Amino acid sequence: MAKDGEILFRAARASDARAVGALMVEAGGGLFEFLLEGVLPDTTPAGVLALAVAGDEDPCSHRNVLVAEAQGRVVAMINAYPVDLLEAEPRDLVPADRLAQIAALDEITDWGSFFVSSMAVAARHRRRGIARRLLAWAVDEAARRGFDRISLQVWADNEGARRLYESEGFAVTAKARIDPHPRLPRAGESLLMVRRLRGG
Repeated sequence: MAKDGEILFRAARASDARAVGALMVEAGGGLFEFLLEGVLPDTTPAGVLALAVAGDEDPCSHRNVLVAEAQGRVVAMINAYPVDLLEAEPRDLVPADRLAQIAALDEITDWGSFFVSSMAVAARHRRRGIARRLLAWAVDEAARRGFDRISLQVWADNEGARRLYESEGFAVTAKARIDPHPRLPRAGESLLMVRRLRGG
């Protein structure tokens, strides 16, 4: 157990699903609320994600998540996996018009890469190097599995995240334009950022 003020990094467990799901929603900048609101009766978008995290098969599964824990509570997470897993991911849960709204994100997916799907740190634990540690784990995991690059997508106006990724060797390789929608708080450009790994 971590001492007071210390951060423990560990593999996520199914029992972390609620906390991880909530952090995933935060990481999405409104995207998950747009996609998942109302898709399951009496279940919030965070609850829908928590169901995926608790399972074993979904790309969002706890098996693909590293968490940071402080005093027994999950305060940060990163979800990363081979992006090609998304090709087999069923999408019938999400209304077709919502998927069409963000179709440009699919067009800039870097197939064949290791993909950071989401990363978030609770507000009171930011600026402590936690995000860098989580990202370093994902890079190491990508290299361990033999990938020559790691990719992620970030909203262009998320300047803090962009600076972090740039400082860790990620570069913008493609852009997607997302048109405004009354239920989608984020609009404009989404950026594909890629980091080449040693030997890649």
